[in-house]
This record gives sequence, C-alpha cells and structure tokens, in this order.
Amino acid sequence: MPAPPTANVSPATTGQAELLLSVLGPMSARYNGQDLPLGPPRRRTLLALLLIRLGRVVPTELLVEELWGDEPPRHAVATLQSHVSHLRRALHTVTEMGQLSVLRHRTPGYVLHLDPEQVDACRFERLVTDGRRLLEQRDPRTAQARLTEALGLWHGSPYAEFDGHPPLSDERSRLEQIRLTAVESCAEARLALGAAEEVAAALDGEARRHPTRERLVGHLMTALSQLGRQAEALEVYERTRSHLVEEFGVDTAAELRRVRTAILRQEPGASAPSKKLPPTPVESTRASYVPLVRNETGDDGVADSAESAGFEGSGEGRTAVTPQGRGRAVATDDGNGTDGSTAAVEREGITGTDARPESRTDVPPGARADAAGTPAGTAAWRPIPGPIPGPEHAPSAAPGAGETPEFESGWTAAPSPFIGRGPDLDRLTTAAASAVVGHGHVAGVLGPPGVGKTRLLLELAARLESMDAQENGSRLEVIWSHCFPGDGVPPYWLWTQILRQLSATRPDAFREATEPYGALLAPLMPERSADRVEGTKWTSDWSQARFLAHDAVCEVLLTLAGQHPLVLLLEDLQWADTASLDLLRLLSPRCQGHPLGIVLTARKFETESDATLRRIVSDVLRGPRTATLRLCGLPRQAVGALVEAHAGSGVDPEVVEVLHRRSEGNPYFVMQLLSLVGDAR
Repeated sequence: MPAPPTANVSPATTGQAELLLSVLGPMSARYNGQDLPLGPPRRRTLLALLLIRLGRVVPTELLVEELWGDEPPRHAVATLQSHVSHLRRALHTVTEMGQLSVLRHRTPGYVLHLDPEQVDACRFERLVTDGRRLLEQRDPRTAQARLTEALGLWHGSPYAEFDGHPPLSDERSRLEQIRLTAVESCAEARLALGAAEEVAAALDGEARRHPTRERLVGHLMTALSQLGRQAEALEVYERTRSHLVEEFGVDTAAELRRVRTAILRQEPGASAPSKKLPPTPVESTRASYVPLVRNETGDDGVADSAESAGFEGSGEGRTAVTPQGRGRAVATDDGNGTDGSTAAVEREGITGTDARPESRTDVPPGARADAAGTPAGTAAWRPIPGPIPGPEHAPSAAPGAGETPEFESGWTAAPSPFIGRGPDLDRLTTAAASAVVGHGHVAGVLGPPGVGKTRLLLELAARLESMDAQENGSRLEVIWSHCFPGDGVPPYWLWTQILRQLSATRPDAFREATEPYGALLAPLMPERSADRVEGTKWTSDWSQARFLAHDAVCEVLLTLAGQHPLVLLLEDLQWADTASLDLLRLLSPRCQGHPLGIVLTARKFETESDATLRRIVSDVLRGPRTATLRLCGLPRQAVGALVEAHAGSGVDPEVVEVLHRRSEGNPYFVMQLLSLVGDAR
C-alpha cells in the first residue's frame, strides 16, 4: 500500500504515535499494547477500504458501492455513517481532548489520518525500498538487514478476510508481489555475502509456490550450485521450465537459461559468490535475474572445447554459443526463434535477430541492460549503436591469451533465421517509422500462439533501433511492454511498465511532463506515493477520476513523444485488464499527428471470443492511420527453409511435407517436431 508522505498528515500526537494498525496478516489495531475492538466484518471492511487510501478522501458513494455492491441497504448513507461512528469510538483512545479524530469527514467523503509509520504495510514498503536502494549502491550487508526487517513484519496474507471486495483483493496481490521482490532482493544480498546455504533454505518453498518468478528461481539455482548441489539446481530449472511450457506455452527467459548454462559448464560465477554485485532496480515489483557469467577461454582465446560452440537448451529455444562469445542469444515462444546456421543468414529473406524479451521480461532486441537500473519495474534497455551484428560484423580474432574478453550480458548466440515474414516486416517498419516524422500510426499483429508475432516485433525493433543508430541514436525510442495472465498482476500493468521505463531513460523530461498531473498518475505508478496527497484532488465521480487518469497518461506520453519520438510495442493484449484497454482506446486516436507509434500483438482466438477485447481492438484498429496484420502458418517452402537452416541440407522433401502438414506452418510447432525427430535428414 503506497504510503502518503508524513508532511501532508497532521503531526501525530503522543497518543496517536502509540496506535498501530496491522494488515500484513489478520487486520488488527493496538493501542498501548492492547487490542482495540474493530467490530463486525462490514465495519472492518470499511476501515480496510479507508486504510488502502491512507490520507486520501474516499467519496461516500464509492464506499457504499465497495461495501455493498449491487445490493446496498435502503438507507445506505445512514448505515455507513453509523459504521463510521462506531469506528471513531473504537479509535477514540488515540485522541486527546481538543484533538480531531483520526477518522474524519471531508467533503465528499471520509479520510483516515495516520502517520504511515503507524501502519505495518507502509513500514514494510519503506524498508523494501530502502533495501533495494542499498543493494543498488553496493551495500549488501545493510540491504540484507533492511530487507530482513521488512520480511519480519509479514505474518500472514494481508486483507485475506476481505475476498469479496476487489479493491482489497487487488491490494493483497500488490503487497504479495512486493513481498516476493523483497525475498528476491534479500537472497541477492545474501549471495553477495556468501550465505548460499541460507538462500537455498529460504527459497526452496518459494520457488515451488511461485515458479513463474524466474529471478527467484535463478537465485535458488545459483545458491544450490555454490553449495555443490548442481544436480538439484538443474532439477529446479527443469521443473520451472516444464511449468512454463505446460501452463503458458513459453520457455524460460534468456537470463535463467544463462544460469543453467553456467552451471552445466561449471563456470566460476555459478559456484562461488559473485565478486561484483549486479545492478538492481529500485522498488521493482518484477525484475529479471541477470547473472554475472563470462566465457572461459583457452590459450588462443577460443572456448575450451567444440561443445562450447554448440547448442544447448530445448528444441524450441536452443542457444548457440559462439567461440568469441559475441553472438546473440536466441529464444523462442511466439514465432520461429531458432538456432539456425550462419549460412542461412545469407539466404534471401532470412535475417539475424537478437535475444527476444520473454513474455515476462522487457528486453528489446539490440539492447543491453542499463547498469543504473530503473526506479521501478523491469530494467531499462538502451539501443546498441550501429547496425545489428551479423556474421559480417563478427570480430576478426578472439582475445589473445591473458586478455579479458569484452563481456556485456552473459552467454551469447549465433543469429537466428527469420523466414517468410519479409512483407509483414516491411509493412510494420513503414508504419512504425512514420512516428519519426510526426505521423502517429497504430498497427495490430493478430494470430495464434507460436505463429511469429513476438518474433516479428523483435525484427521490427531491431530495424528501428538500427535506423536510429544511423541517425546517432537521437530520433526514436522503442519501449516494450507485456501483459501477463494471473490474478496477481495489478491494474494498468501494461502502462506501468511504459511509464517506469520512460522515468528511467528520461528522468528529467519525465519529471517535468508528469508534474502537472500529480495524484492522477498514482494508480499507474504506486511508488509515487507523494503524488497521492500532494497532487491533484480526486473528483467524487469515480468514473470521471479514472478518465482523468487516462487522459493524464495520454498527455504525458504525447509530451515526451514530442520531445523524442516514441514507438510502443504492446505484447499479448489478450491478457490486458479492462482499465489498460480503455486507456489504449483513448490514446490510439490521439497519437495521430504526433510522433508516437503503437504496435500491439494479441492472440486471434482470444480476441475473437472475448467481446470486450474484440470491441476495443476493433476501435483501436479502425482509424485512418491503422493497420492490421493477421499472421497465419508459413508456406511449405518457408518451412523447408526453416528445417534446412536447423538440420542442414539434404532433408527428404517428404519429411518437410509431413512437418508442414502436422504443424500447419506454425514455426513454433515446426521446431517442437524437429526436436522430437532428432536428425531430420
């Protein structure tokens, strides 16, 4: 729960300072060590609804709606006033003579005035923020102390008794995500201090309960490896990968695969505490684990064995490691991301690609992690100047003996073939690049899972960043954002990622652009707690308040795009929440005539079967400067080229025919079938 700044809360009296509200477990209130009676469930719910907006006026109409839903009592306002009166009496012990109650009426509703330090959830968030900042500042010992103190406040699921009230369920999910972030950051600090045994003991259960938290899984694998338990570390990886494939149809992120690779190759970084603490974003609720791995070279600077240049990983997302360690990581999920040969790259219609951002990681192609981290959310990524490296750009020689090879982001891989989507890529490039000259354009890429939507965006981002690099990197910025399935994803997560990345890449411009909107942006950037009180006053009309928040985001994005053109890549829209979709519908027509481009992807079946999603996507893609690409399976000739790129020449045409027929031209299924066949020749 975002903590409002103490500057805008009435100074706590001696009595108030002794009132403590606890929500990180069963909700309770204590004064001078004694429990205060909070009354029946409805009254406790009222206190909780005020508590999650601490220091903010909550309109009476909104409280009635959230307390009773569609079946309010006949005299709802009077009943609400009765509950408020009882709560005031329960909390009266904190009020001295002549002092105002902590629960006050302020038009058009009620507000709970407390110092944030009197609420354990606020203290918890402050400690997590401090711990992550200290971790970023390379002070793991103090960071561990703060994070351990924060986790010590957690003694149960917050707001668990209020399952029937969406705002409280959303807050519970948000706090749980912050707790997991604290667990990950605490493990990172302990690994830096050499406490691998503590990390392994603490993370085993967490990794089983939260297999999609790949950063957490990566820390557990690293700890097990440092303890000499490599087999267990690899079992953890396989368990995680199986869950992701079975539940979501995706492979593990490139960072986690690099941890596995380091363990398989017995890299020093996988079996000993890291000498250098990796950069960590502050206040992140979803950060990717980035291990410190380097290539081991022999006397001639080439990897120790032929295996070092071979493939590793799954059939659908293998990684080719070049001897020089300067290739590009290859991963697949929603397209033909494969490990093709260098010769295939020279083929007409086949181009190289970079490491794709998995569906849980914002890693655009042709980019490196920003060592400074981001204020919140995922790491920021910046374009690598110059053209996209291919075979013709490879180093002429590996580093000599005794030299340290240049290292950027762990194991690297050979280019992957991009087949059969040339016209689609050209069309998308033309649309997106029009943002540079102020002609905002919206494009949608629709298709079934595995058909190549994500891969197409990867190639698009690589092209745009290459074009921008030729202009000295000053004309275009590409921002990735992803939607995720699951109950724990907070509202507006699609746009929160974008705002957080912009706040990291353009801190001064972002601060200036968001300053007029204050509290309106708080639902999208909860870490901006000061804005919740100091900013614009919320209107009593909740629908209007949400519209004003959407309008504020649009104005911020258009302002920043006016200073430096933007292209937003929005992935997996079928998992977006309704509020995020409404914001997109408001922004899409307004980007026309502005240097702001939008490219979105969505699964075709979900888009057609969900009435809300179908209506919004239709609204977004029906304007004058819009385009819709509907991807289907690759033709037989393209499947043949894809098979040849992986299996080599000489594959029987009948084998290609069977693969094409069984996969229906879906590149992901082609690679799955190839992995089962073994030697397709």
